[in-house]
Amino acid sequence: MSSTPKRYGGQSDKDLHQQRFLAAFAVSCSVQKAASWANVHRKTHYDWMRKDPTYPARFAEVRMRAASMLEDQAMNMAVHGLEEPVISGGKVVRDRGKVVMRKVYDPAMVRFLLAHLDPETYGDKRVVELRIEDWDGRA
Repeated sequence: MSSTPKRYGGQSDKDLHQQRFLAAFAVSCSVQKAASWANVHRKTHYDWMRKDPTYPARFAEVRMRAASMLEDQAMNMAVHGLEEPVISGGKVVRDRGKVVMRKVYDPAMVRFLLAHLDPETYGDKRVVELRIEDWDGRA
């Protein structure tokens, strides 16, 4: 049984802070931002990871959801692109008062996602072979 005082409908301050931290991490994917939003120091998360037997599993679950969300965003960026305003001469271009937008794609993200989703076809093909009989004894 926890020695932490119970508040907020039976939840301890620690339970409430953990719940807020995990909810914030799920949307921010950042320990720093989640700690700020939960009103705890970022080191508190690492203390919970070391000292609270239930916290690491809960964090791992939230981290997987956050990773899935980032993967979806990366896929959207790679396939559908991001809209950004056209800049010319340091100024936003407008046409009849409306900001002119363009789609920007990330080819590096496309390569990364292809390598991740189909490593056999698109993954790193480098193979290093080292035979001891080829070594001349010098460093």
